Amino acid sequence: MIVGASSGIGLAAAKKFIESGDIVYNCSRRKSPLEGIKNLTLDIVNTPDIRQRVEEIMENEKRLDIVVNCAGFSMAAPVEYVKSEDYRYLFDVNFFGAIELIKAVVPNMRPAGGKIILISSLGGVTPIPYDPYYSASKAALNILAEALSFELEKQNIYITSVMPGGTKTDFSFKRKIYKEEEVKQYEDDFRNAVSSLQHIEQKGMPAEAVADTILYVADLPNPPLIVASGIKNKINNGLYKILPRKVTHAITKMRYNLRP
Repeated sequence: MIVGASSGIGLAAAKKFIESGDIVYNCSRRKSPLEGIKNLTLDIVNTPDIRQRVEEIMENEKRLDIVVNCAGFSMAAPVEYVKSEDYRYLFDVNFFGAIELIKAVVPNMRPAGGKIILISSLGGVTPIPYDPYYSASKAALNILAEALSFELEKQNIYITSVMPGGTKTDFSFKRKIYKEEEVKQYEDDFRNAVSSLQHIEQKGMPAEAVADTILYVADLPNPPLIVASGIKNKINNGLYKILPRKVTHAITKMRYNLRP
């Protein structure tokens, strides 16, 4: 079961699972274009939808071995002017939807065990200027995976948070970006940050590389709790852990072309 296999990382992962001979369900608002995939309509913020789709899969297949949650929403806005309905929706998609998904699949995985893979982001470790809500939601996914492992591993259910860095997908162009009149005095830094983020993503790793990490995790008997996807992201993740915060803060400001 892949939540969000209609595009981007989810689509790339679904293709590789199908090529491996797996039965793959795409659960998203839009159909996946892949031949051989089974499409079920799902809005991750609608809890009854989640439960119904899991029940349908169990009715059809009698088992659920791997769940990959690729649902995501990104938004650029200064905190002074951000609308509460926007950041609450972001957390509904990126974090609370993941919790409801896990709640729905765990009872069905318990008899035979399984893997739950959450697509987080290196942005959950290295903060993204003017999109702190996205960074915070992905950091929350990371700690969620670590904490839930204490509950789930005894049931032979393994949970992993996979952290891509900048990835070249259409996600860059679906981000909600506040307009000039909405960001006011933050305009210069805001536009630099948004432009830099899009550049980082579009010059980043292909979705297929992240999909390889997902399949790697899915095949491991005892996968890691958190894993960065790609050598460059593993290095960046490691450096962020050991470098002083003032240093990483200065690097981030330069990376996003923020004024001193």
